[in-house]
Amino acid sequence: MDDRVVETHVIKWMKCVGVLDESRDRFEEKEWEAYTTVRNIFSKNRPNPEVLANNCEILKGYLDAGVKDEVFTAVRDFLKTSLIAKDNMQAFKELLEDRGFFGASAGKQGDAGNEGTVLGTATYKRVDIGGDIYEGMFLGNERVWKGKINYSDGAVYEGEWNNDGPAGEGVLTWRDGTKFTGLFKGLSGQGKIEYPDGNHYEGPWNEKGPDGYGIFHVGDRVDKGEYADGHRVGRGRLEWADGDWYEGEWNDYGANGEGVMRVGNRTDRGQYADHCRIGSGRMEWDNGDWYEGGWNDKGQHGQGTLYQSAFDRTDTGDWENGSETGNVEMRWNNGDTYTGTWSRNSEGNLIGEGVFYTAAKNKKRKGKWVNGNWKNNWLTARNVIGCLFFFLAFSSLLSGAWIGVILLGLIGFWIYEGR
Repeated sequence: MDDRVVETHVIKWMKCVGVLDESRDRFEEKEWEAYTTVRNIFSKNRPNPEVLANNCEILKGYLDAGVKDEVFTAVRDFLKTSLIAKDNMQAFKELLEDRGFFGASAGKQGDAGNEGTVLGTATYKRVDIGGDIYEGMFLGNERVWKGKINYSDGAVYEGEWNNDGPAGEGVLTWRDGTKFTGLFKGLSGQGKIEYPDGNHYEGPWNEKGPDGYGIFHVGDRVDKGEYADGHRVGRGRLEWADGDWYEGEWNDYGANGEGVMRVGNRTDRGQYADHCRIGSGRMEWDNGDWYEGGWNDKGQHGQGTLYQSAFDRTDTGDWENGSETGNVEMRWNNGDTYTGTWSRNSEGNLIGEGVFYTAAKNKKRKGKWVNGNWKNNWLTARNVIGCLFFFLAFSSLLSGAWIGVILLGLIGFWIYEGR
């Protein structure tokens, strides 16, 4: 086996010894004796592979009944590396000796009952590593198991280590109070980040913050989605406590790109930039109303079409910041239409001027919207001619020509349009 591979197993074996030596109360007497026998075999001049194998079998009993936690994992890995050492015994033993793992009597001659049974233990040290102060357990010159380091930038890490840095369960607290809790691998990991303002994140991270798919609790909102180096990327979902939500592409400001947003009794689908509506989209109200066309963060903007179920009418026209402006064509489902200008007065009522077509009468009339009500223009050619016939009918009445009164009156009534 390659020396570097053997060395990797040796390091893992030593870490397991550290965990198990601190867990005496977790073992039955027979299991503990088997463990210490296997552990001390490597300090002998002539280790016995058969004794190693037999005691490993006894220790395997712990795996059948033990709780699956840190100690369970240490037993499993200790057995695995010990059995690997059986076929690479001399190389394994030499690496342990090279790392100063054994006590002073290791490898020395003595009586049969005591030969090489003194096993070195990890020592506690407090050292300065390039301005960072580390205190914890060492095997030789290597940091192992658990420790605490105060970084020169004010951050503090406490938890499991290997010689390269944080590895395993731990807590990293930055100077501003931000706290990382979970599984570490160097300065990345998986777990929970707690911020000083009470917000917190759960998922994978690196030294810059959330990194990968995670869940971020921000005030009364929960953000679920993809992160990279502490920033929102890709797609995600924002959920507010009042029931509003957004799902789609996002960035640090919120909605960004194509997405769907639920706001009160309305669902919006379309384009966003930095959590503001841009370009075009579609709004759908729960009562069946809808709008499709240009929009911005204040509402309808540019050309668009609005359907209002209460009026059974579709309006296609110009909008500015959520308000009607410019030109419009209104179409009712009964065939009536209006073409002209539109806007709202200070009371919010529709005003404008144009042409109204009445399908039932097949007539077009010019007129105005006044406080939301349509008013035909009275002064039209038909109305003027109709009034003339009414005048002639009245004149006939004065002269006593009853036939003329009736005839002229009927003609005037047929011509006159009214308002």
